Amino acid sequence: MSWSVEFLNRENGAFLQSPETCLPLKLSWHDHFGCNQALITCPCEGLSLKDWQLRLGQDVRVYDADGRLAWWGYLNSVRQRKNGFNYLLSLEDMANRVAVRFKDLTGDLPGEAGQTSWQEDLESQSIYGIKELLLHYGSLYPAAAAQVAAMQLKSRAWPFIQVEPRLHSLESEQDEWVLDYLGWMHTLAWRVWPGQSGMISHTPVQAGTQALGNTAGNLRLAQSFLVPDSLEFTSASVRARRQGSPSDLLKISLQADLAGKPSGLLLTSQTIQASLLASEAYSWIEMSFGTPVPLNQGQRYWLILERTGSVDPNNHFYLGVDENLGFADGSILLYDQTSAIWKSRQSGADLLFRLSGIKEQSAQMTDVVSWAGQFLSGFETDTELTTGLPPVADLGQDCLQVFHFLMGQGDAALTPLLASVSPSRRVQITRQPAQEDASLLLEADGKLTNPFGQSLQAPWQAVGQWLKADNNQSFYLSSLELDPLRHKFKLNPD
Repeated sequence: MSWSVEFLNRENGAFLQSPETCLPLKLSWHDHFGCNQALITCPCEGLSLKDWQLRLGQDVRVYDADGRLAWWGYLNSVRQRKNGFNYLLSLEDMANRVAVRFKDLTGDLPGEAGQTSWQEDLESQSIYGIKELLLHYGSLYPAAAAQVAAMQLKSRAWPFIQVEPRLHSLESEQDEWVLDYLGWMHTLAWRVWPGQSGMISHTPVQAGTQALGNTAGNLRLAQSFLVPDSLEFTSASVRARRQGSPSDLLKISLQADLAGKPSGLLLTSQTIQASLLASEAYSWIEMSFGTPVPLNQGQRYWLILERTGSVDPNNHFYLGVDENLGFADGSILLYDQTSAIWKSRQSGADLLFRLSGIKEQSAQMTDVVSWAGQFLSGFETDTELTTGLPPVADLGQDCLQVFHFLMGQGDAALTPLLASVSPSRRVQITRQPAQEDASLLLEADGKLTNPFGQSLQAPWQAVGQWLKADNNQSFYLSSLELDPLRHKFKLNPD
């Protein structure tokens, strides 16, 4: 038997064709992609460029001579060699959802960053899926930026035929199709990561002050806020100073909301000695929570500031506030000890504050796959990914870049991670094996053998493994490129 190729419908797995004349010229695997790239040649006289245009993005399966499924992915480009010319169709430069980032000439601040709304071609998306392009420009008016986005969408929404002469072509050369396939992990690059904020804050220039603990009417202060993304919060910061020499502590805590007021149940708290605060100048005071506290997306919570001692008109605290009311997602309440109720501040204000959060690595990876994995079926891992990291912000990166950044953090034990996509298109994360566990052997003649000395019939299974050479030295195999027709492979070709 020889190698065989099978073409399937991406959405439902329906069989399209399996021409015996199609042959894989090159197959590659990578420890961060699994199946990486494939080059397949195919006479397929019955298909036209129009037919192949509709097959872009569709599924392929490549089987070895023993019938093993060796490679799977999607059709990225088609090249036809015919009559001394190359005709090319590709998804590479196609984009059916386009936006432009620019420096806004009309903003309140000169050069303030702006972004157009996404321009979309829904018909193209229904055929190929969503493929985004975020362009970065310099200073523009918003209308001009929107025009750029519209023009780029018009020229890129559909794959178009490119024609180029073939250099040194021979009359004896056979006309054929050359199909370039990519592994499904590459489709994460089709979407731009929208980012998650690791901080909830209100930090404009200070415009006002609020005494804390000098009367019974301001023993405590509460600032409400909404949580945009579910995170585990690790610290809180406020602008503060001390008045006189208070002998007690400044306490900060988090509480859930109950009917528009603090619930009274502490989620976490921390204190700081008054002596650590300046007596004249306001400065940012950060207090770290002993254990990160999870807050849920879309819920309202309260940040509470209070003194731990009794009211003292001469020795107390001051907090920096914004009396311009620039914080739209919350408000200040003051606790009146005499009446034992929370009251609104007489002149409205917002507390100056920062809350910093983290999110577990596996949860962030799941978020990326959920956002960009329009052709993927999910995410799973068999290793402990318990590292809490600040969430990846909106940096204009595509989701594949973000996913690989998260992989680069390693697991909880700082072991490097491997990624692949299963035939059912499920993203799988595993840990890199230890070097001392190397069991596969690279013989002097270039053959790969298992611990029993038997030749490795599926050499791509060695990717992501440590190999022992004849001199008993080991090396890591991050990628492999295979020429199935000549039965040759290259190790770490990059």
